[in-house]
Amino acid sequence: MDEREREFRSPGGTLAWALALVLAALAVVLAFSGAHPPAVRGAQAPATAFSAERAQRYWHALLPQQIPHPLGSPQNVALRQRLLDRLNALDYAPQVLSATGCIEKYMVCGPVNDVIATLPGREDAALLLVAHYDSVPAGPGVGDDLSGVATMLEIARALRAGPTPQASVIFLFSDGEEEGLLGASAFAHISPL
Repeated sequence: MDEREREFRSPGGTLAWALALVLAALAVVLAFSGAHPPAVRGAQAPATAFSAERAQRYWHALLPQQIPHPLGSPQNVALRQRLLDRLNALDYAPQVLSATGCIEKYMVCGPVNDVIATLPGREDAALLLVAHYDSVPAGPGVGDDLSGVATMLEIARALRAGPTPQASVIFLFSDGEEEGLLGASAFAHISPL
């Protein structure tokens, strides 16, 4: 039996290990005891509050059939129109930025149609929120990134219901992300904002 094994098997060593395990478990419990996500708010939440249930309704309305909508597809065009309709219903005046986005590092280019809506603020400052609405050809893209699009729509709705924000809020729903951030590149290079 080596020295470390003798120390562990001794009454003092066993007690030290047991105490160390108890302290480690206590530290884990304390670390996670306050780490609770906020409660999910239903559709009855105040108009100025974010509601996960309302956000979920947005993604169901945007993608009534769970089908892929990759860049340039008819499904992508239809989803973009539903997105524009939702933003108009929320009293925004969305713009479509049609451009060719390129990622020079990978030598990839493609036509994109970014959707942009702005909530003007009181000061000359802006906050940019971004999600992409295209999907890969093999899946409907709900987690990547239609959930982000629906979240941004709910944020846009809640902010519109409240007082004018200090900074303007720009909502960029980019296209062509799955092909290599093409919509974000187009926005960064030629955005009118």
